[in-house]
Amino acid sequence: MRMKVVSTLLALALAGVGYGLDFYSRAARLPVLMPQVEAATGRTLRVDDELRNEVLYINVKGVEEQALLDLIAEAADAKWRTTSSSMVLEPDVAKRRRQAEAELNALRDAFLADLELVANSESVFPTETELIKLLRRMPISVLKQSYPNRVVFSSSPNAAQHPLPASAEKLVEAIVAADQSMLEGVQRVLRENPLMTDSMREFLRQIGQAELMQTGAHPPGSPAKVLISFEFLPFASGRNESTVKVVILDSKGLVVGTDEIKLRQRAESLRRSETRSQAVAPPVNTDPAFSTPLVFRDESKEFLTFDMAGEATIRKYPKLLTWMDQPDVYDILSFTISDAWDNWAKFYQRSVVVNAEDQNIMVHDHLPS
Repeated sequence: MRMKVVSTLLALALAGVGYGLDFYSRAARLPVLMPQVEAATGRTLRVDDELRNEVLYINVKGVEEQALLDLIAEAADAKWRTTSSSMVLEPDVAKRRRQAEAELNALRDAFLADLELVANSESVFPTETELIKLLRRMPISVLKQSYPNRVVFSSSPNAAQHPLPASAEKLVEAIVAADQSMLEGVQRVLRENPLMTDSMREFLRQIGQAELMQTGAHPPGSPAKVLISFEFLPFASGRNESTVKVVILDSKGLVVGTDEIKLRQRAESLRRSETRSQAVAPPVNTDPAFSTPLVFRDESKEFLTFDMAGEATIRKYPKLLTWMDQPDVYDILSFTISDAWDNWAKFYQRSVVVNAEDQNIMVHDHLPS
């Protein structure tokens, strides 16, 4: 099953044995779920405050009461503590630590694989070509040890920085030349049409070159220092974008030029190109439970329609406002994501408890792979 970085997507399936407890709940937070579980099991149950935002989908048939409680604990990365008056669901600290370490190691390995692939690639752009040459020289041990914290290499490092592994002179020349060429192009356009100033400013902002609007009025001095940083941005999907950024400064600290490569984005592009060149069909989800269209409830259809029709949907389906105003009661995962798991459970005729990733509501990001 797919694992998420923040919340672990974990499906635990049990064969129905024809007797015992049946329990169903669309995705809901544990404090909302627990009174229902209490009623079903006849036990007094409590949830630790640290677990109040855990969201579970439960669909079990023919299981014993204790088996249901065990499934809930397993899916929530938690454990039950028995007191004189109740059972308290608490985080399983040791298990969560192990999982966090495993997930961090997996992300680090993915980053290093992306770095190796990009470092051994070619580019038609002079700036990327020179940056890639430096990537080949980067000390892997430093990057492994520092991940996922920002790492900075400098031509004149301070105590918190690392020295560049090789000369960046050609990289500086390429970036300065590219930025100068773009600056000249921007200035030429604005001379010919001054009314485009605002739109040009917005365009440069969108491509990460907003500083060019100030460069013309206050040109920096000659390059004096080069910084190359590795920065890591975690995504809700459990993946991580690693960006290599280059900043060239003058003696006063003004920016002379910049460049960057998004490693994961670039690596995935290289992998797709390799796949196409080898005529290999891309992998597909072969789970037969999802080989036919999913069946959605009416509520989920209303929810899906909202994205496309906006306010018009609110007028047509006033309940949507109630659902969206009470996310603690009507969790967003209780709609399409719960429907997807309903389809899965029905297809396989099995019990399932899911701790779904609550930062991403796209159905395809929750399906078992």
